[in-house]
Amino acid sequence: MKKLNKYINLAQYFTAIWNGKDGYEVKDKDIRYTVDIGVKTCSCRYWQLSSIHCHHSVTAIYLSSLPLEDYIVDCYSVVDYNKIYDYCMLPMEGMGQWPTDPRQPQPPAYVKMPWRPREERREPGESKKATKVSRVGSVITCSKCKKTGHNSRTCCPKSKAKRTIMEKGKEVSNFISLVPFMYAFIVHSSYFGWL
Repeated sequence: MKKLNKYINLAQYFTAIWNGKDGYEVKDKDIRYTVDIGVKTCSCRYWQLSSIHCHHSVTAIYLSSLPLEDYIVDCYSVVDYNKIYDYCMLPMEGMGQWPTDPRQPQPPAYVKMPWRPREERREPGESKKATKVSRVGSVITCSKCKKTGHNSRTCCPKSKAKRTIMEKGKEVSNFISLVPFMYAFIVHSSYFGWL
């Protein structure tokens, strides 16, 4: 009834036009809705969905001077609401007296899935599977100086004063490797007027 009272208050802001039979055209500001009282329908569809009057249908029913209670569905009446509580729950027996079934439920059959199989977990105490050969006990030999104990990347140069860089098997001094840097410096300094 609270909803219905709310829609009755809203209905005073709408205007309705009668079509001569059961149809009405209800105007809500700039929007128009069609209401059919005989079929109990409204174009906003609220009356059909909830069986409670929308404010458009309330406007049409008041214009037709019919009692609003005649169009309320019986399930919303107090008599039908009290029928819900007419029946009481029957007493139940305890779980010990329920009937039992000797059959045991079986797990479903295994179905192989179409994607990649899951990785199996290692059990506690199980060792890892070897994927690489261990280097423990092998002797490393340098390819530059042919000595053991280090490789070519960690091989120290013979003299620290003159450090050389190996490029494609040829020795190139540090001076030649600095040539592109010096060229760029000269070009930029002449551009900015430093030289």
